Amino acid sequence: MNIDNNSTRGLALLAISMLALAFACGDDDDGTTGTDPDMMTVDPGDMTTMEDGPGPMEDMTTPPVDPFYVVHFTQQTPETFNSLVGIVPNLEAGTEFDTSTALEFPGFLGVVTPPEPNGSFFVMLGDETVIIRYDVDEDGNIVEFDNRLNYSAATGATSGNFMLSFAHFISDDRAYMVVPDALAVIVWNPQTMTIVETIDLSEGLTPPENLAARATDSRIDSSGRLLLPMGYCRFMNMDFTCAPIMRLAIIDPDTFEVTYDEDTRCGRPTLSVTDDDGAIYFVSHPGQSSQFVGGAAGDPAFPGCLIRVLDGADGFDPDYYVNQLDLTPEGRPVGSIIPGVGNRAYATVWPPDRMVSEFNAENWFMLRSEPVWEVYSFAPGNEVATFTLEDDVPTTADQIFGRLVNVRRPDGSDEVIPIALTNPDGFGSSTFNDVSDPANWQSGIVFPGFTYSVDRVR
Repeated sequence: MNIDNNSTRGLALLAISMLALAFACGDDDDGTTGTDPDMMTVDPGDMTTMEDGPGPMEDMTTPPVDPFYVVHFTQQTPETFNSLVGIVPNLEAGTEFDTSTALEFPGFLGVVTPPEPNGSFFVMLGDETVIIRYDVDEDGNIVEFDNRLNYSAATGATSGNFMLSFAHFISDDRAYMVVPDALAVIVWNPQTMTIVETIDLSEGLTPPENLAARATDSRIDSSGRLLLPMGYCRFMNMDFTCAPIMRLAIIDPDTFEVTYDEDTRCGRPTLSVTDDDGAIYFVSHPGQSSQFVGGAAGDPAFPGCLIRVLDGADGFDPDYYVNQLDLTPEGRPVGSIIPGVGNRAYATVWPPDRMVSEFNAENWFMLRSEPVWEVYSFAPGNEVATFTLEDDVPTTADQIFGRLVNVRRPDGSDEVIPIALTNPDGFGSSTFNDVSDPANWQSGIVFPGFTYSVDRVR
């Protein structure tokens, strides 16, 4: 792959694609605890440190009249690449996001919140093996909790490897965090910010020779088991390609016993969706189809794909596999696949008025950033028959993020809705969309950077 080092746009897309979905080398770290003044550029008046020591979060479980949402996005200049994490009071169109009040960190990181908003969010540093808890008060002020959690000693990790979507909350005082480069999972207490247990996954997830383990997605199934798919990539000598290998670790929530499986039809798991029966569909990286049709996916190469784990099963479904190029008659590349409402999901697709033959080994990467990708909806498990263009949804760059978010409606009610963060001008900004109605997406606030997550914090 040839990248023009003088092109800021090319460098930004390379960084976004590699890092947004944990597409990079590196271990998971030995960062130190305590506030590093070089890590944050927030005004001291906007962030204070709690002096009381570890304590419960229950006093924040009742949402105030006005909710708050935590937003994570990145901004890049020719000299810097930073992650910003800030608070907004609503997600309506026209709302201004004040970047001067945001926490700012160098490089990439992850931001997670408990499924029930309780006033706290957690920053998982990308360059250090550190998790930081922040609490948001009733006025929207960000307060850093007294104790930072460093998992280097427990796992042997030496960096965070971007830590984008690796935490799951089991209860008020238990959460999982996947440490992919250490081939481990830690069980930690979000209230005291201490480690409870370390689960070693090296027995079943150790990479094949000359490949590096990469994970960017994990899910909790209906019985509370953690499902962690692992991909394996060739990150040597500027070879940014991956192998058609996916391994799976399933962790029992009571005993922490681990079951393993392997599939060699699909690889590079990055996103996931579910169906009404509880099956979990693991989806390859949004750039995999583009890279494949461009002739730049390595050897052996594989197209973008989906495989699944049926609810309660102990491994991949051997009877299910979807080649994303089969979803359209022309074999157009498919980008991101994200959750929708009910038994629906959304996909970004290269438009029919542009030729698939445009993709080659030099330009496939940049074509992903063109804001011409259309949005389709489909039913997981019945993809080809239900693959439908959503005509009224604006086009976007291929890489979008989707999730379920607890929002406050104008009538004061709370509702969990599917949302999509689209990129209608490439990767310079992101638009929040309520995608509850497949044919009528409701656009909201625009964030001034490539946005990874929006979650309710209060």
